[in-house]
Amino acid sequence: MQMRIRLSRWEDGVHKEDSTARLDRWATHESDSVDLEFVSKDASITLRLQQQPHMLARDMGVGSVLWDGAFVLSAYLFEMRKSYQGLRCIELGSGVGLVGLLLACMGAQVVMTDRPAVIPVLQGNIRQNCAHCAGTPEAQSLQWGVPGCLEQAAALTRQQPFGLIVASDCIYIDQVGQAPSTQHFLELCAVLCSKHTRALITFEARSDELRQAFVDGASATGFQVCRLDHQDRLPVMLQVDYIELYELRLIR
Repeated sequence: MQMRIRLSRWEDGVHKEDSTARLDRWATHESDSVDLEFVSKDASITLRLQQQPHMLARDMGVGSVLWDGAFVLSAYLFEMRKSYQGLRCIELGSGVGLVGLLLACMGAQVVMTDRPAVIPVLQGNIRQNCAHCAGTPEAQSLQWGVPGCLEQAAALTRQQPFGLIVASDCIYIDQVGQAPSTQHFLELCAVLCSKHTRALITFEARSDELRQAFVDGASATGFQVCRLDHQDRLPVMLQVDYIELYELRLIR
């Protein structure tokens, strides 16, 4: 498969567009929109995602732009694109919506979630891309670690179980070297899981402590944890060793 990325931005009143043959976080985070094309021998999917780079340090925070883990996870999912037709999925920490929208384009029924401040840009990207979707994307506010979050998640699963949970770049280390939201994130995943649910999670392995906090926390929450060897499935531009992909399955 191939992934083509085109970045658009305004600079001193001039509109500029650039194609990139590698992951470039800083160029991505300066862009107002990102065009992506996923191409294989038998399929092609195109998405245009609007970003809010000026909001990165404000209320929207990291959800206002794309991060490298989303590119990696979306390419991995595209390689298995025939598996999602009619599948009910939920994306946690959707941000601008790349992963969830790609799943919807491949026929999945996707609930895309994030903090309330992020929902407007997510809804805008759903509207812009929904004509390409064989499935159904929808946006809902869902924030782990806040009162009522687990009850809200339980209500979602009562409607119909989820077959797949996806999340990219939701595991992080804060300024004092802790992973403060990891356990809340894992507890939310556990509530959303049935015995048949698969969770696919990418994050940037910024330290051994971050990786260990995630693996230990997932095991303690009742998950079987498997780090996936995904590099051979991806285009060369996405074969980066700092993004790790994990599969979780609830075993208790």
